[in-house]
Amino acid sequence: YIIQLERLRDTWPDVLELRICLADVLIKARRLNEGVHELRDAAQQYERRGDFTRMVTAMQRISAAVPHNLEIKAMLVDVYLRRGILEEALTELQALSTLYRRSGMLDDAVRCLTRAAEIAQVGRNTQGVTLMRVGDGECLQAIERVDASLDDEEATDSPGASADTASPMPPQA
Repeated sequence: YIIQLERLRDTWPDVLELRICLADVLIKARRLNEGVHELRDAAQQYERRGDFTRMVTAMQRISAAVPHNLEIKAMLVDVYLRRGILEEALTELQALSTLYRRSGMLDDAVRCLTRAAEIAQVGRNTQGVTLMRVGDGECLQAIERVDASLDDEEATDSPGASADTASPMPPQA
């Protein structure tokens, strides 16, 4: 059965569902390295395609297959953070911290817990924040990141923005 799936994978390498199925069969056959390799390839291809939901699912399958692998846990944390999935990132950071502690890597365990505390704080600080409202019948068409340092540069580069005129303090009498 594995050989047939490998042939199908080789024939249609872009059909990622075949790779996932092959990975599952390999993992059940206790061929973990090969199964994890297939899942990693699938996750990378999903990411290139912009299918982040399936990428996360593939990474979760890897973590489930090798739950004590520090590298995989750290990669999963990074994936969650990049996608803004904070609760899952916190859960994985706590699990990663436990694995580090059990391995005697106390500094790494503390770093994980510190990172988790920072993420939890950011999550609390941004919870319920409204960035903008749209009126009835209106919809948001695009969003763009703005570099705040450009505002500072424009303010100092604009005509008439000298140190004398840019001062918010009135002249002393």
